[in-house]
Amino acid sequence: MGTQRSVPSSWIALALLVTSLAAPPAAAQSTATGTGRSGSDALEEVLVTATKRTESVQDVPLSITALSAIQLESKGVEQFFDYGTAIPNLSFGIGASDGTLSGRGIALRGIEGSNTTGFYIDDTPVLETLDPHIVDITRIEVLRGPQGTLYGAESMGGTVRLITEQPSFKALDGEVHVLGSDTEHGSFNQLVEGVVNVPLVPDMLALRASAFYEFDDGYFDKGLGPETAPPTATLRHLGSMKYYGGQIALRFEPVSGLAVTPRIMYQRTNQDGSPYSYDTATNLMQREVFNLNPGGTDKWYLASLTINYTAPFGSFVSSTGYFDRKTLELEDDTDVTQFFLTTPTTTPPPIASPITREQDLRRFAQEVRFSSTFQGPVQLLVGGFYSDSTRPRDYEWTAPGASPVFASTDLLLSFIDSRNAKEYALFGDVSYELLPSLKATVGVRWFRDTATFHQVTDGFFFGGAQSIYDAPTSSESGFTPKYLLEYKVLPDVLLYAGAAKGFREGGNNIALPPGPPPAGCDQDLANLGVTAASIAAFKSDNLWNYEAGFKSSFMDRRFTLNGAAFSIDWDKIQQAVHLPLCGYGYTGNAGRARSTG
Repeated sequence: MGTQRSVPSSWIALALLVTSLAAPPAAAQSTATGTGRSGSDALEEVLVTATKRTESVQDVPLSITALSAIQLESKGVEQFFDYGTAIPNLSFGIGASDGTLSGRGIALRGIEGSNTTGFYIDDTPVLETLDPHIVDITRIEVLRGPQGTLYGAESMGGTVRLITEQPSFKALDGEVHVLGSDTEHGSFNQLVEGVVNVPLVPDMLALRASAFYEFDDGYFDKGLGPETAPPTATLRHLGSMKYYGGQIALRFEPVSGLAVTPRIMYQRTNQDGSPYSYDTATNLMQREVFNLNPGGTDKWYLASLTINYTAPFGSFVSSTGYFDRKTLELEDDTDVTQFFLTTPTTTPPPIASPITREQDLRRFAQEVRFSSTFQGPVQLLVGGFYSDSTRPRDYEWTAPGASPVFASTDLLLSFIDSRNAKEYALFGDVSYELLPSLKATVGVRWFRDTATFHQVTDGFFFGGAQSIYDAPTSSESGFTPKYLLEYKVLPDVLLYAGAAKGFREGGNNIALPPGPPPAGCDQDLANLGVTAASIAAFKSDNLWNYEAGFKSSFMDRRFTLNGAAFSIDWDKIQQAVHLPLCGYGYTGNAGRARSTG
């Protein structure tokens, strides 16, 4: 294991080229991003769709941070780390072996763990560990608190939404950004990104496309050979990252009120080496006996189709999405293999021991909904949701050439498993204007989740024999309600109070190696009073969020002051349980917690 380290960079901007092919971009940008100004000095007004209606962020009775396209560009936002640190009540950490590809978790209001924060691109749920490059994004919305009624199981702590720019019929335009910089202990970094908008048929068909390439050089070195001797060779600039991808979308409006928007997005990340130091935070030299080329790739694409129809009494939306993400991570585990081979009297020569992790998540999601624009005190939002996801993964720890030592096998440990999950949901909320400035909203989501799990284990630490496990089909159903009261004290002063429930579905644990420590986990489980069978699966957990807040604007919206207080009660928490003797772990339901702020 190592200590991840961030090295201060000396950024030298070499060039920033913005080329416009059409009319002045400022006016067009204000319309395209859904923002406007009511006076030369007024703060930018950001329109959001957090409640699946278009509203000013100051009129939404929720704790929301919204970053507009203007803000994203002015801050130079390129990835999650650039905006995540600026969001109140949001924290994140790195959990994967390589520190970058697939292990970032997001926590909102202290609700952390796997699948606690929903992450959406437009209306399609993806993964909270995903880090799309921020180009041609009209805004980012961060919703704090459980959003289980409108967004489902993976939003018990909150939801992050990336809203893409839509094709425009107005004009042919585009822009290109070029950036170069230098990193201390590294070399030259590069970024090129561009956007183009092309009207094809006046007021009927338009195309919008964007693409990017980014290279961030690494700043770690690796010395090969035993640590007790000078390196036999040195590899430079490990931990470099290369990103590239793009998106293309069409907007088709054959008749007034009907808009059809197909879109496809693609991104690939290549990592060369692991960004770790192995002893102190100031030492950028790694030492490894062998050069096993650790690092990995992360590639994903998202294909979506959105259909909007606006009627005099409301709008109908159909959102269809297919998401596919493949990750491959390589790690050098030679030192761990050496630990198992070493005895008090014998220290055998090192054996090269790579670990390979592969995962492929495929998810189809479909949502249909209706939101009303009735004349009168009652408004309605109703919808249905369906998703079908499959996640095969493969973990292999090998030691080629070690078969004479490990019972005639080079395979030390292997997990191959696959989980298929389906979700069915109906949701809706009804708001009623009790008085001209007082409104009450009640919402609920009914859900039903089913899942199957298949696993094959093999290798020396599993007794050298293949074992197959098929878990019983799991099924859960329930309701997640919300209650909300909002009061407009003044046209620019809003008070609100509410309660909402969030939940997270259960899952399955990987099989643990049997036998005594350090290779097996039987003693660890016995110490905890559990068995391998009793921890094969874990259950869903849930929470209640109680919140009161205010939103206010003064001096013709030149000054904004918002605030919220919350208390969250979290029950049957899914927690990672570490097994110290064998070094493995599992997820179990244990305890309860309260988060306030």
